[in-house]
Amino acid sequence: GADGNFYGMTRFGGTANIGIVFKCSPLGVLTVLHSFTGGADGEEPLGSVTIVRDSIMYGMTYAGGTYSAGTIFYCTTSGKYRMLSSLNSTTGMFPMGTLINGKDGYLYGMGYYGGMWYVGTLFRCNDSGTVNVLASFNDTDGAYPMGSPTLGTDGNIYGTASAGGNLTAKAGAIFKYDRVSSQLTDILQFTGTGPVQPQGDLMEMNTSVTGINEVAATTNVNLYPNPNKGEFTLEVNNTETGSADTKDNVKLEVYNTVGQMVHTQNIQNDAKQSTINLGSEPSGVYIYKVVSGNSGMLANGRFVIE
Repeated sequence: GADGNFYGMTRFGGTANIGIVFKCSPLGVLTVLHSFTGGADGEEPLGSVTIVRDSIMYGMTYAGGTYSAGTIFYCTTSGKYRMLSSLNSTTGMFPMGTLINGKDGYLYGMGYYGGMWYVGTLFRCNDSGTVNVLASFNDTDGAYPMGSPTLGTDGNIYGTASAGGNLTAKAGAIFKYDRVSSQLTDILQFTGTGPVQPQGDLMEMNTSVTGINEVAATTNVNLYPNPNKGEFTLEVNNTETGSADTKDNVKLEVYNTVGQMVHTQNIQNDAKQSTINLGSEPSGVYIYKVVSGNSGMLANGRFVIE
């Protein structure tokens, strides 16, 4: 998350032993944000949460809901929870993966069962939980998807079905859903000889990176004094190897404990020390991140304003 914490779910445990949504700090401090209670609330999540904005997450449960077929829910990083939609035999049932952010205002997911031929669906939902079925698997093009869809750099949705496909082997398939034509097609059907029954997610590898863009970085960051009165010094020793045109400025980002960015500041790559003044920010704990456009996050930590 933007606050430097990790967010996830467990299938069991919690007050009803049917799963939780949790927050875990980098130091291993675990906070339960929501305990599933079953029924309309949902139960037994099998995938991960998806952070759509700094403090807003969406997720699915494998069971529970009005039809005992799973749910789609909303949860903030502070623990505000709401069940948005009960999945059913039409939309898809028993999701075993994670919703993905399509960056078009919709979240995309898959139901393991249900749909027109009862062997699974690919669906989308908006932020209020309204679900639209995009494709029903028909066994010939795959059946029983168990992972999560993947958004390709070409704008299409890709994923795997754990069964179906080849009429003889029924060993699974890799599919593509064209968001322009609304067509679902297989790009590969497993033959039953060798790999069979994919049950996870696809990952697209970016192969466009060339040597001139590759950067190796070592970074030492020191923030002092800590605690402070809202003004402090940031020391950044960032050594990047690569051609001069690949070097960029690092940036400091400061967040409060509810995930809101309260300060951002560019820091010159050759600047060893920078004075940071947060003005009239109230006393409390803050999270900082030092990031680079070339190397990603270089460092993060916490400080206190007294």
